[in-house]
Amino acid sequence: MYSRILIEETISLQLLVFLFLAILAIFFVKETISLQLLVFLFLVILAIFFVSRFFRVFLQNSTDSYFTSEYQIGEYNVRTRSFCLYKKGGSQSEYEDRSAIAFQDACLRIAVADGTTEGLFSDIWADLLVKGYSNWGAALFEEPSLWSIHKEFIHQTYQQIAEMAEARHWAMYGKLERGTHATLAAIEFSAGKSVKMSAVGDSCIFWFSEGKIEMFPELNVEDFGISPDAICHLPETWQNLGQKVRTKEIKFEQSCQFVICTDAIAFWLLQESQENNDFSAWKKIINLSDETAFNQLVEDLRDSKKIRNDDVTLVIVDATFNV
Repeated sequence: MYSRILIEETISLQLLVFLFLAILAIFFVKETISLQLLVFLFLVILAIFFVSRFFRVFLQNSTDSYFTSEYQIGEYNVRTRSFCLYKKGGSQSEYEDRSAIAFQDACLRIAVADGTTEGLFSDIWADLLVKGYSNWGAALFEEPSLWSIHKEFIHQTYQQIAEMAEARHWAMYGKLERGTHATLAAIEFSAGKSVKMSAVGDSCIFWFSEGKIEMFPELNVEDFGISPDAICHLPETWQNLGQKVRTKEIKFEQSCQFVICTDAIAFWLLQESQENNDFSAWKKIINLSDETAFNQLVEDLRDSKKIRNDDVTLVIVDATFNV
């Protein structure tokens, strides 16, 4: 189990100024320190300030099986719980989902992606997409950002192909030319009470509002298929990407919980809410407390055929307003 707390910015500019003035006062009043030492102490304080600002941005390892973080955003506290599990009978190296969480300048971005099994190196493409959204937000879907991650994808995949037996090289290049795809669901929290969402395909976001479970994008059970909309790494496909990207912005006035997940859990949550018209599935998800509970839930759902044997990834967000 992995449990980490975001390294927040610990020294504000105001505190920096206060410490410097305090040292300066000691110098002039008691003259107990030299000018050289004064300058040295100031540089140390300045270095601590900028290092703390650097670590304010923290990106989770997107293949950790369980991960928790806490953040302060404007008027509310946010706690995230991230879970992932590869296919039954598979291995971690075959896991093709990815998730990422990044916090920068009082803005929290969370993304999950599902690399399609048919594509080559779809795990790399999914990883680049979630990290791209974490860095740029919705600007990920613009060509400059797409070109940036496309180049990194080509760099990483060509490196891996070069390490294979030479007889396999042309076959691998041929598969890459057919395109590698991934679905994406992403959410952005910032100061204020609005939340921005983006999605491509059947990775989804759920939240509980006014006594009912809301879903984005709004899909039907029949929409979960073999070939959902997805983001392809091939530049010639990007001209149609705008038609696939769905966006939504909501406002919430009280504490709220969100679930960002890939298709296996999304399908189950939707089906259960439609068929049973209750919140039992939702409660099972938001009450997950650790890796063991998550693994047991997924195993039970697979054994009962309620979800197919697929990679499973979800991030639970608890947003609580300060009283």
